[in-house]
Amino acid sequence: WASLNGPWEAHVALATDGDLPSPGGFEDGSLVVPFPAEAPSSGFGRPRVSEFEALWLRRVVEVQDDWPRVLLHVGACDWECTVYVNRQLVGVHRGGYDAFAFDITDFLKGLDGERTSRVEVLIRAWDPTDSGCEYVVTPAVPCHRCCKTGWQPRGKQSLQPGFIMYSAATGPWRDVWLEEGRHPCLIRVVDAMLLNGPEAAAGGTAAVRVQAQLEPSVGQCGASTRLVVVIGLEGKEVARGEGDGPLAVDFEIADHVHFWSPDQPVLYSGMAALCEVVHGSCGDVVEFQFGLRWLAISGEADVGPSQERELLLNGRRVFQHGVLYQAYWPESLISPPSVAALIHELQRIKEYGFNMVRVHATVMPPTFYYFCDQLGLLVWQDFPGGDGRALPLWDQARADVEHSAGYEGLDEIVRTDESSAAFWQELAGVTSWLAPFASIVCWVPFNEAWGQFDTLKVVSWLRQFGGGRWVNAASGWNDIADLHPGADHGDLADVHNYEGPPFQTLNGTFTKWPLPFAGRALALGEYGGLGLPVDGHEWSPENSWAYGQVSRTTSEFEQALLALAGRLVVLLCESRVSGAVYTQWNDIETEVNGLVTYDRMPKVSSDVMRQVSSMLAAAHERCRPSLPTKPGASVAPAS
Repeated sequence: WASLNGPWEAHVALATDGDLPSPGGFEDGSLVVPFPAEAPSSGFGRPRVSEFEALWLRRVVEVQDDWPRVLLHVGACDWECTVYVNRQLVGVHRGGYDAFAFDITDFLKGLDGERTSRVEVLIRAWDPTDSGCEYVVTPAVPCHRCCKTGWQPRGKQSLQPGFIMYSAATGPWRDVWLEEGRHPCLIRVVDAMLLNGPEAAAGGTAAVRVQAQLEPSVGQCGASTRLVVVIGLEGKEVARGEGDGPLAVDFEIADHVHFWSPDQPVLYSGMAALCEVVHGSCGDVVEFQFGLRWLAISGEADVGPSQERELLLNGRRVFQHGVLYQAYWPESLISPPSVAALIHELQRIKEYGFNMVRVHATVMPPTFYYFCDQLGLLVWQDFPGGDGRALPLWDQARADVEHSAGYEGLDEIVRTDESSAAFWQELAGVTSWLAPFASIVCWVPFNEAWGQFDTLKVVSWLRQFGGGRWVNAASGWNDIADLHPGADHGDLADVHNYEGPPFQTLNGTFTKWPLPFAGRALALGEYGGLGLPVDGHEWSPENSWAYGQVSRTTSEFEQALLALAGRLVVLLCESRVSGAVYTQWNDIETEVNGLVTYDRMPKVSSDVMRQVSSMLAAAHERCRPSLPTKPGASVAPAS
């Protein structure tokens, strides 16, 4: 393989211009991949690319002559990415958060028809971001088909950043590279799933399924191709198997299974190969790692005061105390500045006592989840929002509209066909790309009603294709359980409470909540938001703000955090709460409610944060003792 990260020639043109820029037309400077055009690290020096403009990148690359086929990989490109090789259209990808690849072999020929080793690669990126589809709905009524443009999944990106919206990102923002395609079919992703959690947790043999996703840009496997897998632990082989085809292998681990958890993030090693039974030879071979864990919710015989259940990890109650993580760095925006910076960030989160990270309104590079697997950090993964937004139950504008229309239940928006297609395509792309990571335990398709539509259909789809993970259908306040009694609403009832309207305090959060949540676990999907501006470390001092109380000194901030933890303890002893997510890890642009500044200077000591986590874990244990689930006890699977 060969990395294509580094400087590319750059040019910005009108999005309506259908002509390819000439080789001499890239006069706007150079751009360093994998950083978006708007990021200082890109070196492009352009803070905004509008919805009326397209970003063009050009690079002449060397291709090995002995590579029989050549794949061009793009880790992510926001949003519509068109690739040309030797000025021939190769393909178009839409979706800013999932990886894709094109087979460019047939485009490597020169004017004489012969393959050349030196080729020109052009990438055209166009990203309307939130153009015509503002986050704050104007006028303030529930949004139905209001987004004619800018409806694509975009997370917190905005062409007019401010308040809770941040700078937009255009173009490639993850690695770009070439790969040799030596075999007729190639493995894209390998993941493993434990099929019999209760039996394995009781000490029995573990039934495991390893699945391979094939690279769609190359040819199909032959009829006699089989997936062959060898599994090891601590350097010793523990299992092997051969499938009936190229896509899956079922096998058993006879010895006592080693479960993956935050306390013991045990990872098995594996080797998967696509082998031809007829010829007795193997083609593509990949090495991988995986963790085995059993996700479930407590059964009918074990419920809380309001019939709430609890999330069970490997058959045990574990309080999941997480931090809201939205990425964003001042120098590189949505792209991490380096792998080393990412590792340091996750290590510090773990040192602060958190055992969970909620990846909010974005999708991180694969290295992020790889290190979460290694460190033992649970991940609740949001799907980046897009399109319009329904209003909360207590919003007066919504109440007025419902009253005048004689209809209650404006909980979902109505998307255009284009918007709906973009959502489903990227949902499928993101979930399949992230399938291998044991750390990802929960999908969060919708947050605070942003882009929320077809909720029950989305839950059903994630049950089928989400890898057995928990589903938190509607984090925030837009639960639709009251509208569809008896339906599958996911595994959690999730409420955000910053101790303002309509709750005012943390205690009573779920007793005040007007919607039904019997049969599901409870989560405080966001809380806290305490602020501390730090001189010399603010993005925009005159516009800094926070969700909650703003402190002026480190001591005051630490005392506020401990007092907040004390109030959360009351809630934990009042309701069975399975998880809580503190807002947030780092300051972002005008927001100063991070535990570290935007440039990652700590605001609070790790000792204080570990004290917070200890208080919460002790309350969770004291108020509802954590006992292993006995074999045969009533336990409901997460899928």
